[in-house]
Amino acid sequence: EKTNFAVPGSAQYLFREFSKVFADCTYINVGDDLGFENLRRVKMSYRPAMFGEKIITKERLQEIADSGDGIQNLVIDKIDVFFNIGILKDKLEYLNQFKSRFLEEYGEGRRQEIEDDTRKNIEELAIRFESTAIEEIAHALYWIAVSKNPAKFRKAILELIGYPDMRSDNPFEYDQLKHHRYQDTAIEKRASLWQRSYLESYYPESERYKEEVRDKTAQKDRAESENKSASEEHKN
Repeated sequence: EKTNFAVPGSAQYLFREFSKVFADCTYINVGDDLGFENLRRVKMSYRPAMFGEKIITKERLQEIADSGDGIQNLVIDKIDVFFNIGILKDKLEYLNQFKSRFLEEYGEGRRQEIEDDTRKNIEELAIRFESTAIEEIAHALYWIAVSKNPAKFRKAILELIGYPDMRSDNPFEYDQLKHHRYQDTAIEKRASLWQRSYLESYYPESERYKEEVRDKTAQKDRAESENKSASEEHKN
């Protein structure tokens, strides 16, 4: 609604009357605050039932990448870092299901062993979630850094467009897909460096750190193999 600020309550009146017209609707989308603090306070005063998810399509990203002026004028106004607690919950449920299955299969005689294994797996899961937080912060800082350079910004957007859509009913499988599908992109290399440094400092004995070391070694071997192939092709 567009109103004259000199008329107090006019915006609220229009919103109330608008809502009456669509009284049979379950929800009304009142849009976002566009980054304006006063607008945010007003919209929050309506006690929203939920916040809608913002989505930028790959086609729109491609348009931005293809437009020289678009990249030059594109500014990162704000970066929100979200953590999907639902994935953590699913994994905990997954581990408890395995625990119940093993107890049922092997009985009380191995309860202590099964309890210890489950506790160890939960501790490892907590470490993974903690390292994921470091990864997401690294992602945010990467976007801030590349946004200052149009060429790097364009490259980052093109890499983002290339990310595959991944679906899996097994919550642990998602990590494996993600890890191997696009770990060679610049943003993931930066995030992996942050993760390795953090894990090496605080959890050097964790399986998560050992995975990072193995992935780094495999990444190095792959790069050396590609360089060797390219060198041989150049000679031929």
